[in-house]
Amino acid sequence: MNRIIIKPSMALDTICFLQQRLLNKKEWMKADQIKEIEYINGLLPTGFDNEFLSMSSLCLIISSFYDDDLEALTLDDFIRDFQSPKDISRIVKGRIKNEFTASYLFPMLDWLNQGYANVYVDKLKTLKNIGFETIYNERILPLVQREGTRLKKEIEGTNPEELFRNISIFKNAPIVDHADIYVSFFSYPTAFKLYNGSFLTCFTNGSVDYYPLIAHELMHGFASDEAIRLYKEHVESDERLRECHRALIEYQREGDEEEFVIAAECYLCYLSGYYPIDKLRSTVKGYYGGYCPTAVAIFEQLIKEHAIPADYNGWLIQNFFGKQPHG
Repeated sequence: MNRIIIKPSMALDTICFLQQRLLNKKEWMKADQIKEIEYINGLLPTGFDNEFLSMSSLCLIISSFYDDDLEALTLDDFIRDFQSPKDISRIVKGRIKNEFTASYLFPMLDWLNQGYANVYVDKLKTLKNIGFETIYNERILPLVQREGTRLKKEIEGTNPEELFRNISIFKNAPIVDHADIYVSFFSYPTAFKLYNGSFLTCFTNGSVDYYPLIAHELMHGFASDEAIRLYKEHVESDERLRECHRALIEYQREGDEEEFVIAAECYLCYLSGYYPIDKLRSTVKGYYGGYCPTAVAIFEQLIKEHAIPADYNGWLIQNFFGKQPHG
């Protein structure tokens, strides 16, 4: 049976901490989060390295490399495996088949081989020396577990089988058996996809509808190079589209697949029958402050389909962009 499983992961939260500890987005962060970051920062030695790789991409690499339960990973596991970055690169490149995902993950794998893995080994050793794992287990984990319990109540009674089946058809991919949702204390305000039907979520403010969130995160990682190329040509064809795309990429820090995924999320919600069409139209129009007009246009075209497209990537190329696929 398809399942949604909520878990903690000290390992993934460690990667998030190493980016968020700089407090570059302090105005968006939670008070408890800032308090714990400042506490741990106060224990770190002067000169602790401030370099970091994108936590979302690095966590995706980690989840692809282990392809297993990330709940039990320790700092020692990380230190051991980051000392062999060529093995990480070989395994992850063998598992990541999507062109768009590869376009930003593979360069990061190269950076790890060129020295960043050693940077992370040093950081992780320092964290181990100051007792980060004990701090996490005693101060952070109870908060994560409390949030996890709350989230479990939010999704009680949810039957994800239809959603998983529709995503499988839409992405032209095998159906996922379950979705592991890893709760992160340090990632706020960011949530992001992980490997093989899992994703990381941050703490939330009150009640959250997890159906669209799961739909969104599980749809990532489908777009081909050709679909992205056509999208870029499309947004460059009009001044308003160009400005919205620039804002989406530079201000919101999203990728070129995001508008496709937003449209897909709202379409999957439409297929469920749980959401009024007017509400979904309002959702897609308001995403990221209205910077996603292409997602609006894609959604409007999708809801005219008589059946769910069996290959969203191919549908975008042929039906939305009106091109014959190369090859």
